[in-house]
Amino acid sequence: MAVAGGCPFPTTRARTDGNGRRPACRRGGHAPSELGLGRACGRVRWHVGGCFRIGPFGGIGGAFGFVRCRLSVAETWRLIIEPQPRRASVNMAMDEALAESVASGCAPPTLRLYRWSPAAVSIGRFQSVADLDLERLDVRGLDWVRRLSGGRALLHGNELTYALLLPLAHPVAQLGILDSYRALAGSLRAALAALGVNADPLKARARRMAAASAACLEQVSSWELAVAGRKLVGSAQCRRHGYVLQHGSLPLDGDPAALAEVLCLDTGGRERLQDNLRATATTLAREMDMPGVEGELPDWQPLARAFACGFGNHAQVDWAEDGSQPAELEAAARLARVRYAAGAWLNLR
Repeated sequence: MAVAGGCPFPTTRARTDGNGRRPACRRGGHAPSELGLGRACGRVRWHVGGCFRIGPFGGIGGAFGFVRCRLSVAETWRLIIEPQPRRASVNMAMDEALAESVASGCAPPTLRLYRWSPAAVSIGRFQSVADLDLERLDVRGLDWVRRLSGGRALLHGNELTYALLLPLAHPVAQLGILDSYRALAGSLRAALAALGVNADPLKARARRMAAASAACLEQVSSWELAVAGRKLVGSAQCRRHGYVLQHGSLPLDGDPAALAEVLCLDTGGRERLQDNLRATATTLAREMDMPGVEGELPDWQPLARAFACGFGNHAQVDWAEDGSQPAELEAAARLARVRYAAGAWLNLR
């Protein structure tokens, strides 16, 4: 254990086999990580004598039996898998509170996986609230919030949302914006592969949709992930106060065009957007191909663990699974009240 800023947390350490030797890989060749954090082979889950083994994750991924061993220093990051969904304002407040904790040195780099209840629309920090039809949102019982990050509107229903929080001193955070998106895209792609999805990063120049669209899923940003050209994971990033926050949305099922129902559009514009979204966006349920999974998605918690497993394997990190600390929860409660649920922030633009 080491103490950073008065907050104890496990830090970087070297892996050995218990006799002071670094174990050799049992399978495959060595491939450098996209994040530049070491070399590895295979896939990751449980500690087994310096190695890690993937298991069935509660019934999914039964075909995965690969073993991986690290040959270099590994980082330890915190993993938070939220047990219950939260309101939109609280989710955004939690992301910011955790980011501030990481920036201050009270917590290591953190991956948070979470859900929303009730379903909600989030808009980018610089997006106009006039893009939303607030009456339609209210009739449908949907919440809404303004994110700290940029980008366009997203509907958060049955999905897996991730937030990655890095201090600015971290090697990935030291990269430029596009290069950091590119580095993280590799680990997000591996996370999707752990769910049985073969996704590829897109480049914005490969497909240009309406630049003025209010819908995130209708636009293409560099290094976002798609399947057969249909966008699956939309991400946005924020850099401030000593941290990088990147969060994104993986829709599990549902109609990608549902967002169009709550945007301020005339009938023709709404129908055009619905057609575009169905043609250019997709969901995990549509694309997932996993052994033993037929016709329905596994439970959310096993999905989240498999996602984290794939991400961590590619990023070359060990997970220290933990919850939010009391000080972080207190900060999030304050931020939810004074920022994310406050009219001054919601109506910023």
